[in-house]
Amino acid sequence: MIVTSFHGMSRSGNHVIIHWTGYSRQGLYLNDMLRRRRYALERGADLPPARFTPSVLQALSRRSLRKLFLDLPRLARGRIVVSLEDWPLDRPVFATRPRRQHEILILRDAPCLLASRVRARMWDAGGSAARSPSEAVAQWAARWKQHAREFLGETRHLPGHCGILYDRWIADPAYRAALAERLGIVPDEAALSIVPPQGGGSSFEGMAPLGADAVTRRLSRFDMLSEEEKALCAPVLADPEIAALRTRLFHRAP
Repeated sequence: MIVTSFHGMSRSGNHVIIHWTGYSRQGLYLNDMLRRRRYALERGADLPPARFTPSVLQALSRRSLRKLFLDLPRLARGRIVVSLEDWPLDRPVFATRPRRQHEILILRDAPCLLASRVRARMWDAGGSAARSPSEAVAQWAARWKQHAREFLGETRHLPGHCGILYDRWIADPAYRAALAERLGIVPDEAALSIVPPQGGGSSFEGMAPLGADAVTRRLSRFDMLSEEEKALCAPVLADPEIAALRTRLFHRAP
């Protein structure tokens, strides 16, 4: 059994990238698998790492009989695809690491990521531990910095992971081709033109068709915010550490 884990913050493009790899069609796909456990951790619960097999069975038990009937043959194909959104990388995901595990870390540039989360009002999510929108944005920024440091190799919570910069991935066919070669896949380029149903679609357009200017809009989310929404993000984006990480990640001035 091969376990492919996709790590990334919600609104980082996890779903579209997973569909682009084709992995979601090759095996059992468990979206945001440990969401309830993550909520408990964010509220201060002291939980041991989850056990892998019981976690898979628990995820399956929450599905409808029809969905379960469709999923069981996928499980027999020998691949489980796990999406882990907003997971704290310094906490082990599972008590025992699956023997054949591939880990992929997806990172989106901070302004667009924060813009999508602010527009979606993610501080209203059922598991949010934030007491105010500004506190939520500060928590998101701290998680983004953790993911960025892992991406750059400053930490080694996900040894051997494949890193994907969403902003380059969406705009640069050569970058996607290099990633496909590294992963050993024949990617589904058509996935870039489809809004995945997981997560309710875009924070800005929902499930509306993408249109010819989809890439430009995806890379300009911060500019699409209201002045009030931009003000929520401003203190975080002025953080010198975030500016330095962005420069190193994207090789450009922030």
